Amino acid sequence: MLVLITAFPKSGSTFLSSVIASLPGFGRATFADWAGTLPLVAPDGLPSSSRREQELSHRLIESLAGQNLVAQHHTCASEYSLRVIDGYAITTLVLVRDIHDCMVSLAEHIATESPEIPWAYFDQSICQRDFHYRVDAVVDLVAAWYLKFYASWMSTRPANVFHYENIVLGGAEGVRDVLDRSGLLAREPQTFAAADLEQRVAQARGPDNRFNVGVSGRGAQLLSAANRAAIERMAGYYPEIDFRPIGIGAEA
Repeated sequence: MLVLITAFPKSGSTFLSSVIASLPGFGRATFADWAGTLPLVAPDGLPSSSRREQELSHRLIESLAGQNLVAQHHTCASEYSLRVIDGYAITTLVLVRDIHDCMVSLAEHIATESPEIPWAYFDQSICQRDFHYRVDAVVDLVAAWYLKFYASWMSTRPANVFHYENIVLGGAEGVRDVLDRSGLLAREPQTFAAADLEQRVAQARGPDNRFNVGVSGRGAQLLSAANRAAIERMAGYYPEIDFRPIGIGAEA
C-alpha cells in the first residue's frame, strides 16, 4: 500500500509521515524525482534539489508498487497527479493549516534551516534579514502558492483534506482519527490496531524528525494587518473556494 502525504509546507507532514513510516511493515519513500532532506528517502541517482517543484514521478511510483510505503511531498492536485494517484490506488492525505501560522513557521524555516524552497527564490541574504522582513517576503511571494495548493485539492478531492490542528495538536487520537477517516484503518486493520500510537507519536515529535514549535495562533499574533490583508486579497481571486478552514475570512 502506497500512502502520499501532500501538504502545506510547515503543516505537520514530517510528523504524520514519521508516525506512519514507523508502523509495522511500513517505510519511507519518495514519489518524486527529488530526494529531499529527510533520511531514507534518497535512492541512488536522484538529485537533491530543494528548489524543484515536487511533482509525482510515474516511473518511481511504478517501481514501488506492492510495498507499504509513505511519501511526504508538497504537490498540488493536477490532472496528471490525480491520474497517477488513481492508477496506483495511492491513499492520499492532504494536510493544511491556518495559513497565517504557516507564514510564521516558514519565515523561521528559511533562516534556521534553508532559504532554498520551491515556492519562491530566496538565497542566503534573506537569512540575515530580521523576522518581520522575512514574514513580509513569505507573504508576498509564497502565500499565493499556498492558496493554489488549497484550491487545487478542495476543487478536486475535498474529502482528502485534513487539518494540522486536528492531527498534530490532537496527539494519538488525532492521528487515529485521520487513519480512520482516510480509509487506512479499514485497509490495514491488523497493522494499525496493533500499533502503539502513543509511543509512535511521541517519537515523531522528537528532534530527529524536525518537529517545529507545534502550536497554533502565532500567525494572529505575529503577522501585521497588512500581511493579513494581502492574503485576504489574494484569496479573493478564488470566490468559489471556502478558505475559512485555513483562517481566511469569517471564523468557521
